[in-house]
Amino acid sequence: MMGSMHGESRALAFFGAMTIEVLQASQTSIHGDLYFDLLAKEAGDPASTPFTMRVARGSCTIPPTPGAMLKAHFLSGQVERLTPVG
Repeated sequence: MMGSMHGESRALAFFGAMTIEVLQASQTSIHGDLYFDLLAKEAGDPASTPFTMRVARGSCTIPPTPGAMLKAHFLSGQVERLTPVG
C-alpha cells in the first residue's frame, strides 16, 4: 500500500487529535481521488515508532511534506482534517 515506506500499520484514533511529524509523503490516485500516503510519528515522543497512514487530499489544508508538524483530527477512525501546527 505505501510503496517504500516502512512503518507499522496501526489503528488510528476513533475520535480526537494527534500531533504528528511527517517523515515521508507521497501522493497517489485511487479511482480519480487523490490521497497522501504518509510515514509519520507522534510529535514530541522520541520513542514513537513510525507508522503509515493514508489521508484524503480534501482533508488536508496544505499538502503534507517531510518535516512538517501537523495536527491530525480523527472522526470514526479516519483523518477528517490535517492542519499545520504553529
